Amino acid sequence: MHTTGRFTVFMTGMAITFLLSCSPRQPVDFRPEVVHTTASGVTIVWQSPGKYTGTLFFRPVASDESPGIKKERRPVTNHEIVLDGLAPGTQYIYRLKGTETNYQFRTQPSGTEPFSFLFSWGKMTGSLPELYRNELPDFIFSLTPFTRQDEQSLSRVRPFIPVFDTGGISSPVLEMSGEQRHTGTTWRLDWGGFGFIILDDVSSLTEHLVPLQAYAIGLFPLKTTSFQSTIGTGQSGLHSLLVSHNETYPAHKAAFVIIPGSRIRQTTLDSITYLEVPLQTADPGYMRIEVEIESIRAVYEGMEIVLKSPPLKEKRTCEECRRLADQGAYEKSIQAYKSFIENNKDHFQIDDAYYAIAEIFDTKLFDFPRALEYYALLIEEYKDSALASIAQQRVHYIMQYSEYDFRPLAEFEQIRQVEYARKKDDPLQRAELFSRIALFPAKYPQSKLLPVINYWYANQLKEYDVKKAVAQYLLLAKNYPESDYAREVYWEVGQAYYNAGYYNDAINAFKEVLILQPERKEEINAQIKRCTRNITRSYLAIIAVTLLFTMVCTGVFTPPPGIKRIILGQSLVVLIAGTGCFFILGWFIYEQFTSIIEYMLLAGGMGGSVTFSFLFARTIAVKVIKHAKAGIALLGIIFSLLSLTCTMYLLLYLVNQHYLIIFTL
Repeated sequence: MHTTGRFTVFMTGMAITFLLSCSPRQPVDFRPEVVHTTASGVTIVWQSPGKYTGTLFFRPVASDESPGIKKERRPVTNHEIVLDGLAPGTQYIYRLKGTETNYQFRTQPSGTEPFSFLFSWGKMTGSLPELYRNELPDFIFSLTPFTRQDEQSLSRVRPFIPVFDTGGISSPVLEMSGEQRHTGTTWRLDWGGFGFIILDDVSSLTEHLVPLQAYAIGLFPLKTTSFQSTIGTGQSGLHSLLVSHNETYPAHKAAFVIIPGSRIRQTTLDSITYLEVPLQTADPGYMRIEVEIESIRAVYEGMEIVLKSPPLKEKRTCEECRRLADQGAYEKSIQAYKSFIENNKDHFQIDDAYYAIAEIFDTKLFDFPRALEYYALLIEEYKDSALASIAQQRVHYIMQYSEYDFRPLAEFEQIRQVEYARKKDDPLQRAELFSRIALFPAKYPQSKLLPVINYWYANQLKEYDVKKAVAQYLLLAKNYPESDYAREVYWEVGQAYYNAGYYNDAINAFKEVLILQPERKEEINAQIKRCTRNITRSYLAIIAVTLLFTMVCTGVFTPPPGIKRIILGQSLVVLIAGTGCFFILGWFIYEQFTSIIEYMLLAGGMGGSVTFSFLFARTIAVKVIKHAKAGIALLGIIFSLLSLTCTMYLLLYLVNQHYLIIFTL
């Protein structure tokens, strides 16, 4: 019976832990994916471990209006919410109900608005999250197909922008829902007024060129061996088709073709640019593609490559001017733009040059009077330009803070845009910047910019000292109660407390928001519910630790004190066998884990949990019931289940609390 009891305890533990490891068949972090975007809508998908009716909150980033709410019709595990009626080229913030993270997406621009995206190749996935933050592209397209090993990095980008490779949208959620990728077929990606064709077979090209909503088209042939050998002569069948298309549809031309090579090299033939990228080497890389209605250019390691020139074979406005600005030679760039304007009075992009000068004065030199001068020239002389409306918005913003001859605005923008990015990681330099920020109310007591400065200061403090951040938020509400930012103070205080783990304080702050903004009742109650849930989790963790500590003390100190060697030896066998089993089981569902570290911690922790349960449940049962073998087996099972529950809870609580959602905790 001793053997039967031990076997029962062990197998019970193995069965429970097997269920724990296999139950989350979908990712339990509810990390969404932006999979389809148009100028007026977006599709967001995600997975949950169990069925429920998903709800999504969203609003424009620049708006303080109450968030919109979109709900699914029925409980599912593969979730999909389609938002429509959105504004083109607009940044939105969104959050899934039941999660704690805010994400953002951007709708496609209208067909005439500029945008940018990234081409990447090779093993760049580890760098994609940082590239997204630095470049802020509308989407990312990898010329190298993604693999399973790329998922961890890609999962940090997909909640914000669509990610494509040569097989189409990269989305584990859609793949698990059964959506087929474009493997081995020709397909086309349309974005704004630009089309990009992934060409598998030249014979299928014409049908993908014919949709004429794009003002420019790019191509990436997947099979290029014979094509590359004839590209220099212009005798390629693909090239002939493109030339014929461009002659027939001059307003919808094929502008460029991306082809594999050993280095970056550009060839222009019959106004079609062939750009070789080093796909044939092991070196990863990326380039930014900037798309405008009259021109397309690629930027690679500081080098600019024109993929589509403006009409009449004219170069885009003053490439040397932009190059100087990119190098930080702002005064020289301004002089170059002025010379360009003076020497090209009738050029079709003089408005672009005016805007570029104003933008340098505005965002680089912080010389706002000069910026206003050139914004005014643009608005007055080029009223119909698409840039005129953008200039008017900047004029409105700058003029709001024109007091003290723009000095507060210039000093603040210098700190916010330039110095803070360089110095925030150094505690001494960061403290010096914060001390300068704190002096603004005394230096400029009448400045309308003070609420903006106070709000920014509090937001930065959140990362380093939540108590000081809260003090700044409350100071904002006290000193500037009429400010738009004051309305968000208690919400920000609640979020700051929540992120720092002060859940009771967060609940109090969210209750203040509920009083001030009752129209946000559903959103605020969801936040309060999350705070209460996390408090409950903390209490359960304390209870689990207490029970386990009691079991250890009981097992070790109950006479006769200590643990028998035979039980220790058996526990070692259980540890080796159990841990090995969980590593094998975990490997079959490896894609469900957020990282290799989480996989190793959970698999190893489960093996340890089974071992702990076996060791102390067996020891306590033998010491409490010394002779009744059936009683020892029964008590061993009870203590095993108790200790296993406690150790498993602590494991999930410490490694990834989102897994607790499986048990509605």
